[in-house]
Amino acid sequence: MPVFIQDYELLVGSPGSKPRGGYLNPETSWSILDDEIDTISTRRYDPFLFREEDKKTFLEEIKPYWEGRSFLEKWRKLLPEEARKLRDNGYMYIDRKAVRGFGEATPGWDRLLGLGISGIRK
Repeated sequence: MPVFIQDYELLVGSPGSKPRGGYLNPETSWSILDDEIDTISTRRYDPFLFREEDKKTFLEEIKPYWEGRSFLEKWRKLLPEEARKLRDNGYMYIDRKAVRGFGEATPGWDRLLGLGISGIRK
């Protein structure tokens, strides 16, 4: 993965190679890209350049491997029927954690930011 650091950044690191880019976590949800693979580069709102070689890699390697294995698919199989009805009728959006990640559930941010690494070492 290429390293990308912008001038004057205080926190650095990005999963993408450009200031604004998207990345796919197929273990979480590969289908989010599958739904828009033909329109993501030309959609009116928030388009992303998606090269033909990336599309080919997705269709020939990523999707076949991850289909049926992603967290979102496993989550949907466990979803109680009552919650499924509420979701499907627009009363709640409970798939969000399955497609957007779990960053705020990572333990210890308050400690890390409060003490710093040197404080934790002490």
